[in-house]
Amino acid sequence: QISTTYNTASKAAARVMEEHPECRIYCVDSRRMSGALGLPTIYAQVMQNEGKTMDEVIAWLEENKYKVHQMGPIDDLMFVARRGRISTGKAILGSFAGVKPMGDCNSTGYVTVLTKVKGIKKALDVTVAYTKEAAVNVEDQIVLVVHSNREEYALQLCEKLREKISPKKIVMGDVYCASGTNIGPGMVGVYFLGENVSENCETEKEIMNRVLESCK
Repeated sequence: QISTTYNTASKAAARVMEEHPECRIYCVDSRRMSGALGLPTIYAQVMQNEGKTMDEVIAWLEENKYKVHQMGPIDDLMFVARRGRISTGKAILGSFAGVKPMGDCNSTGYVTVLTKVKGIKKALDVTVAYTKEAAVNVEDQIVLVVHSNREEYALQLCEKLREKISPKKIVMGDVYCASGTNIGPGMVGVYFLGENVSENCETEKEIMNRVLESCK
């Protein structure tokens, strides 16, 4: 639903395996994009390095793909407006007010906006608090922090995550062109594993409401 990548990859895999029957290729429909696709890719590489079989890696990816969550603000609403996602008027007013939309992945892989906060400091604090609430055994997790031309904010987020929840490892990187053209500059977010995403993000909305109460 998000892109044609999975269908294209599946057709290419079928063609390769037809010409080379000894070859085995498995395509995972991640139902995720950007960092939410990057995080399970990191775990797959770790499992491969640990000597896990192809079937074990595939099983983990299929079992956990709906457990990948994200949280973080968008700092530049004008690009979002240029993509037609909000009106220019709302983008201008939101930018003047310092409003930062924040969302999590839904069951289709798109992002559901859970709240809007004012100011980057509060946005980063809410991001960390949400991660602490929504993640499962985060101290044993690899978490991924990515940004689009907001390295300073990403570094601040990494520091806050280390201070408040101490994940096993934090990996930081950029949002690359394929996803960056959709979100534009100004995005910073963390990706982590939690429970399966709920229908219409109802559970995630409840978590965010508790977080906002605690961050007043």
